Amino acid sequence: ETIAAFEEFSKSLKEFEVSPAHVIATATEASRIADNSIDFFIKIKDKFGIEVKIISSKGEAYYAARGVALGGRNQGHKEITIMDIGGASTELITIRTTPSFEFIESVSYPVGVVKATEWLLNGEFESKFKESLDSSSLQSFRSENLYAIAGTMTLFAAISLELDSFDIEKINQYALDREGFERSYTRILSSSADELLERYPYSGKRSKTIRAGAMIANEMVQKL
Repeated sequence: ETIAAFEEFSKSLKEFEVSPAHVIATATEASRIADNSIDFFIKIKDKFGIEVKIISSKGEAYYAARGVALGGRNQGHKEITIMDIGGASTELITIRTTPSFEFIESVSYPVGVVKATEWLLNGEFESKFKESLDSSSLQSFRSENLYAIAGTMTLFAAISLELDSFDIEKINQYALDREGFERSYTRILSSSADELLERYPYSGKRSKTIRAGAMIANEMVQKL
């Protein structure tokens, strides 16, 4: 699947006449913990000419935060908390947006939708989630406003909006209050992966992990 994705991007690079040498490609937690990631990315470099850099959790948090700060209005909130739920980890990040961007702090927990889906299937989500979180470190990230990024939460937003197709313009900057979050959370948890895929075909393989992702989000919302 990764090679197929690189093939698609390579087609776009050729279309826009961009040299692979000018591409910055980054890999995150799944590649940090995989035993064969270095060898795999050597093959990617040989095949596509694109060098992949495995970045640290701090680096991942910094660039995610920069994207939030540069990518949209923050509704006048000077200090905000960002939540990035990934496949193998979840990052919480605090930044200051005015008068200038300032990265304050971040924390990375080994809790992602792939791991959490396995925990859910084995009936051990609650115990494993609790083991993976240092609750004391959550205190400094408490906020009335949580900014969510990445695939799990953009799909959560699309389902909340009852979209028939994935519409970035409607999803970006979409705001959910606590009541709206809980309605969508209940809807996702009460549906099977097959039901979600049938109703929201754009969910693709995320239909299998969105329930675990929603549970991670719910735990974070409760604690923050």
